[in-house]
Amino acid sequence: MINLLKRISVALVGIPILLWVFYTNGIYTYGIPLKVFGSLLAGLISWEMFRMFKKNNLQPNVLVIPFSVLTFLILSIYGWSFAPLALFPYIVIVFLNRLLRNQIEGSILSISISLFILIYAGVLPSSMVRLSKLDNGNYLLILILVLTWITDSFAYFIGMTLGKHRGIFPVSPKKSIEGFIAGLVFSIIAVVVIHFAFPSYFTLTQLLAAGITTGIAGQAGDLMESLIKRDMKVKDSSNLIPGHGGILDRFDSFLISISILYVVLMILEKVQ
Repeated sequence: MINLLKRISVALVGIPILLWVFYTNGIYTYGIPLKVFGSLLAGLISWEMFRMFKKNNLQPNVLVIPFSVLTFLILSIYGWSFAPLALFPYIVIVFLNRLLRNQIEGSILSISISLFILIYAGVLPSSMVRLSKLDNGNYLLILILVLTWITDSFAYFIGMTLGKHRGIFPVSPKKSIEGFIAGLVFSIIAVVVIHFAFPSYFTLTQLLAAGITTGIAGQAGDLMESLIKRDMKVKDSSNLIPGHGGILDRFDSFLISISILYVVLMILEKVQ
């Protein structure tokens, strides 16, 4: 009961703030709230991942935390084409650190893990800002947030009540194929309803891409984080959010969904 009250209290405070950050992006704010939020997201997620890996003696480089924030800002401002500029200097610094300190054993693993954290915590959040630069970008951010809640909720409740085929994903034994399909179906139903309720806010292409992306990639993002936590033998990425676990626990599905959607929309823009 206490845990439920904590979850509700956090939601009552956090959700309005998040909606305000997304909605006001670019409206007399020059995108500053979204960049501040994204910087916090990048820094906290990289910190959580650093701690998880460090506890398992995998030795990521601590500089991944500030570099994740820097990578987020560079890609947010200049675009993903600047990814080499953001990532390459960090790789060189980590390599030189191991070389000059004569740390030979485990070097490849350390560099690989550090780069993984940098991409996950630095690159993925930047897709929020890139997507927000579209004409209806602030509404697209809210759309993905809402679709993530819908997908997660229906996948959970349908899976718990009607799910008979469990264990298809060993990293999350309670998830069922019925729950996975329900999450996808209700995500698509939601965008169809939104299409008729708010016809001027999104194109049909955007809505279908968002519905399918969130229904599939969003659930895959949750499984990806479950894989990391299982391997690192932790229940939550941290205890930063009372009753909810860590930042990564709350934004895993959203970050994957928003990143895939941005890529899909850019591809569709090129081929149309």
